[in-house]
Parts: sequence; structure tokens; C-alpha cells
Amino acid sequence: MPTLASSNPPKVQQNEAFYEKIFSELTYNRDNRNPPDNRRRAQFKIGWENVTPQRRLYTNETLNAVLTWNNLGYRFGAKLGHGSESKINKVYDFLAQ
Repeated sequence: MPTLASSNPPKVQQNEAFYEKIFSELTYNRDNRNPPDNRRRAQFKIGWENVTPQRRLYTNETLNAVLTWNNLGYRFGAKLGHGSESKINKVYDFLAQ
């Protein structure tokens, strides 16, 4: 799990504390995420965007079985709502630490 960096400005620290809280509340049996790279970043973004009503619905059975970059994006998108590409990338970068 990522840790808070004390050199970050207060607003960034506040966001990171919130991201860390969301992550700590996740339920899953196995973390199947591979090391972060651009392909995993894309999967995270796809998962986040799948939260919108016209996209895909992830079941609790799916989410609770295995943690992937895709369903991690979905979980954060469900908690944080629509996000700009910049916001999604900031969350991914924090989780990829």
C-alpha cells in the first residue's frame, strides 16, 4: 500500500489520505495486480470509466475475488465519480507507488 509523502503540499496529502482510506476499505481475496506500467494505467482508466451508466456493471462477486488494475479503477471511479484524465492519472500514480 502506498504511503503518504511528507514533502507533498497539504491539499495533495489530504487527497492521498482519502485515496489510502478508500484502498484500505476494499475487500478482495487476492491481489492480482502486476507491476504498474502504461498498459495497467490504461486498464485502471477503463475500469474507472466503466462506472458510468452506459458502461459495464461489475458484480460484488467479481470485485471480491481478485484485485486487478481494471477493477481497482472501477472501485475508485464508483467512490470518486466522474474524473478527468488528469485526476484518474493522479489516483493511479498514487496507487502505483
